[in-house]
Amino acid sequence: MITNDPLHIHLEHIAQSGDALKINLSNDFFKGLDQQEILGGEVELTVCVKDNGSHVFLLSLEAQGKVTTQCDRCLDEVELSVNVADEFRVLKWGEEPSDDDDMACMEGRDGIYDISWNAYELIELSLPTVRLHPEGGCNEEMLGKLKEYTRTSEETE
Repeated sequence: MITNDPLHIHLEHIAQSGDALKINLSNDFFKGLDQQEILGGEVELTVCVKDNGSHVFLLSLEAQGKVTTQCDRCLDEVELSVNVADEFRVLKWGEEPSDDDDMACMEGRDGIYDISWNAYELIELSLPTVRLHPEGGCNEEMLGKLKEYTRTSEETE
């Protein structure tokens, strides 16, 4: 099965070619996923695939660029840098992973694997737990309301 989606990759073909795939993840990618953490971005994803010969593919993903998310302090959008790499294993179709294996499994027999969610998780998990504008970059109006609310709640205690 041939697909036009660059994130649906034929693992065996890529492994045999030895070439790295370069895929641009833009606003449409992030908006198309069932998630609410990343609002948009421009990230270059590099994908390398190796076939280890024992019914498992090793995928290396590297992501570099910027994403937009919500500032935890003022709730405005904030742009954060992304520079992350990781590897994971994908079991070929027809095989069953053991309970202690932490690997993805290919569905179907067409050799196509959708790396969309793997790419998203790699990027999202690389972001800081607390996402803030640099000092002085937050929405001043919102910070004023936050201070007012904090002062009011302290007075009622």
